[in-house]
Amino acid sequence: MSQRVDTSSFPVGINISYDQPEDIADMAGFRADAWAFMNSWRWTPPIQDLVLAFGLGGVLGLFLVQFGPGGKPEDAERWVLVGDGPSMHFEADTHPTPELALRLYCATAQDWAGLRAGRPRPVLELPDPRGTDPRARPHAVEPGGVHS
Repeated sequence: MSQRVDTSSFPVGINISYDQPEDIADMAGFRADAWAFMNSWRWTPPIQDLVLAFGLGGVLGLFLVQFGPGGKPEDAERWVLVGDGPSMHFEADTHPTPELALRLYCATAQDWAGLRAGRPRPVLELPDPRGTDPRARPHAVEPGGVHS
């Protein structure tokens, strides 16, 4: 059985007061963007909730997507990041903290930018922080696999 992401420390962020109207509007906009992005994929099961994990006012929002019951336990949650950079989603099962999710986003975005610039396709070594996931293996970044 898959362990769920601990959300007890959410939300965190820099320069977000969470009570200023512009910050609240930014996070509400990012939440709507994350919802729309995740629902743009045909395979997406019904979304139960989007939990703000990290926000940087006017720049980005990282959300934990929690899907409704019915799927495999390891598919119950995914990260989605939206904002000024390319929107992406990825597994929460092997990257169970906002810090690991942001690191994966940065590595993937850097490799994606290299592809766009015509550099050879990289292979990402995705860490398995828990050391328990047999699916943790090198992943190739495919052109068009990230929405821009």
